[in-house]
Amino acid sequence: MGNWWLSPQLCPKEWCLSTHSLYLTLSFTLPTIIGHTQLNPERAETITVYAYVHYWGSEPVSDISVTINDIFPVGSVLKTYSVATTSISYSEVGGGTRVVAVPWTNSQAGAHIIQVVVEAPFEQFVGNDKATRAIFVGSMPALSLDKTYVLQTDADSDGLVSPGDTLRYTVTY
Repeated sequence: MGNWWLSPQLCPKEWCLSTHSLYLTLSFTLPTIIGHTQLNPERAETITVYAYVHYWGSEPVSDISVTINDIFPVGSVLKTYSVATTSISYSEVGGGTRVVAVPWTNSQAGAHIIQVVVEAPFEQFVGNDKATRAIFVGSMPALSLDKTYVLQTDADSDGLVSPGDTLRYTVTY
């Protein structure tokens, strides 16, 4: 009956040739302060998550489940917490776009993955039925990387890095 994917170019050939399709895109709005949008929300600050579900096809479809999750680390394990679940329908032939807008108030500082999962009540290509976006809550940590190398195998014995040599890299942070 239909299917979706994050990008129409990524669908498998057998699904691209079908007469129905759904695909999913995801975006956020962050609070605007003095004419510019913050790069990341503060702890306990509410933002809006927008999931755009696009459908085109020759038949109306209904009861398409849309779930928004917050995935973040607790200790050393990623935990998934449901933010909201709703359903959408397309009553018109030819399809269209539905926008699911959900407020999300983060519960802790750090990295979060916002995930949107779309589940249609018909057979579909499920290899690309989720969209994710990373967002950082609070101030970004200062990161620095150092990369060093050692000439491990000097193929031409000239003491210089040249084609054919083997290098061993060390990256520290």
